[in-house]
Amino acid sequence: MCVIRVAWGLTHGSGGAVSRSCLRLVALVVAVASGGCGVQSSSVLVHAVGQRFPYYECVPLGWVPIPTSHNSYMVGYSAQTDDSSWYLPAKWVANIDRSTTQRPDVKAEFDLLIRLVDAGVLQMSMASDRFTFHLTWNGLPYYYEDDEFGNNPLHEPFLCQSRIVPGAILWREPVRSESIGGVDKNVFRAAFSWSRERPASWANDPFVASHSVILAPFSSPIVVRFVQDADGSWEMDQVNDAGIPRIGFADQSSWPASAP
Repeated sequence: MCVIRVAWGLTHGSGGAVSRSCLRLVALVVAVASGGCGVQSSSVLVHAVGQRFPYYECVPLGWVPIPTSHNSYMVGYSAQTDDSSWYLPAKWVANIDRSTTQRPDVKAEFDLLIRLVDAGVLQMSMASDRFTFHLTWNGLPYYYEDDEFGNNPLHEPFLCQSRIVPGAILWREPVRSESIGGVDKNVFRAAFSWSRERPASWANDPFVASHSVILAPFSSPIVVRFVQDADGSWEMDQVNDAGIPRIGFADQSSWPASAP
């Protein structure tokens, strides 16, 4: 037997590290032939793509992305609140002062959060001086704050409404040796086409759709590099060394062009 753990390189040149704990969760065990790993199974590789690229379209949750250049952005206003001092802290909390809701950058996010409350994925409580937002049970499955494949190096929170659906394997190369960190390792690459699935129903609101962003990858196909570790398992160790945050915007004009 041998194990395939999946991580990614992207056709536009950026990539990212994947936590080993996540990789173990999606490790695929396949039969071997002639002492080698069964990397010739197209169905195994396509299934792996679907497991490891869960999200595509999302909305920034409690913070404002300021578009810059080359699909990059800066974090502007943030309503996120550190709730870790509580015994059982909430997964995500945002507070917005009543006195700031008409400020353009705050209003953009406040209006989005209200739409998400109407859609049932957030809940809101009101105090004399602020609005407080939490995830609902319906919203929790869509919450994302990880950094897989370099798509969220700042670990900002998102609520994601669509996933990537793997298509066909376009090409696959034989296993060969490459020097990685001064050590020769077995590697192979495969390219996959993909499409996005239909967004979740809570994102059908045109306002929510216009405030959506796109996480990497931005184009199909994607190229996956598998690296064999000393224990015989396959995973990828290519990292986006630049660590530049990148997102695409459904409608860039929906967000403030600069910080106040």
